[in-house]
Amino acid sequence: MKTQAAGRRSLPLSRMVITALLVLFGIAFLLPFAWMLSASLKPEVDVFNYPVEWIPKHWAAIENYQKVWNGKANFPLYYWNSVQVSVLTTLLSVVVSAMAAYGFTKVRFPGRNALFLVVLATYMIPVEATLVPLFVIYRSIGLYDTHAGLVLLGGFSVLGTFFAPAVFRRHIR
Repeated sequence: MKTQAAGRRSLPLSRMVITALLVLFGIAFLLPFAWMLSASLKPEVDVFNYPVEWIPKHWAAIENYQKVWNGKANFPLYYWNSVQVSVLTTLLSVVVSAMAAYGFTKVRFPGRNALFLVVLATYMIPVEATLVPLFVIYRSIGLYDTHAGLVLLGGFSVLGTFFAPAVFRRHIR
């Protein structure tokens, strides 16, 4: 039952409960990130204090971040590798998925629907079942332990090929 009070509508109780639950779940998912940020600002001895001190009494942020960026491990290189591989993988996945989706949406050829179903059926194969064969193939062609191997491995997405045709049907004539 909705009533008017001072020009505002009241929300049903069920909607308020659902909203409160979603807010609680959102906070629960954000807490580990908040704890990581808090821990990065503290000296190492204070990280596992109980109860948790969200705002540190003793700050060691500058020293901690200097240890990470200038320490024994080459963190800037590792960070750059991650950025490079993720950006290239995303770009390759978008290009390949867009081309495949365009072909399945706009080009008429015999067996198009059957081929699309075969492509989608490959999505049902667990990734774990393909790890050993992919490892053997990548090692034999020299892509093992290379950035190109990682980019190629993640760049061909059945999921992108599945979702992209909807965009082509709706927005591209």
